[in-house]
Amino acid sequence: MEKSLKSFQGRRSTLKKKAGELATLCNAEVCVICFAPDGNLQVWPENPTEAQSVIDKYREASKKGNKRKRQEKLDLSDLFETKIKKLEKQALEEEETGDYFNHGNIGGLPLSDRDLDALSEKSLTGLSDCLEAKIQALTERIKSLKGNPAMPSFDFLMS
Repeated sequence: MEKSLKSFQGRRSTLKKKAGELATLCNAEVCVICFAPDGNLQVWPENPTEAQSVIDKYREASKKGNKRKRQEKLDLSDLFETKIKKLEKQALEEEETGDYFNHGNIGGLPLSDRDLDALSEKSLTGLSDCLEAKIQALTERIKSLKGNPAMPSFDFLMS
């Protein structure tokens, strides 16, 4: 944890410096929002009123844009919100049906014996490697969630 904290602090100071340079060179208001390894929310500028002002101006500008521009624009908060809703729906469906393996498929690959028997040794080895990597990634994710169960609040961003 100490190593990731040092790494984060270095990246955070670089982000603040670059945000300051962007604000100066482009005469723009800039806000940086990120999470520390311990899950705490880090915001720059550190004055919450200034940060909220930039966020409000961004939201207002997003609303004023024409419909086509809004459709083309990638809004990170909307992207995360959509992804979260999709995952919650999927988890609810899996919980209701007891089907935790995506209806017999994993990553679009069939799990039936007949289909697996038809795969070459090289393909089976690749599938095995892929599954092992996914298991490892999930194991690490579970460990990180157990180590940091509390998620920080986004309340001031949502108003």
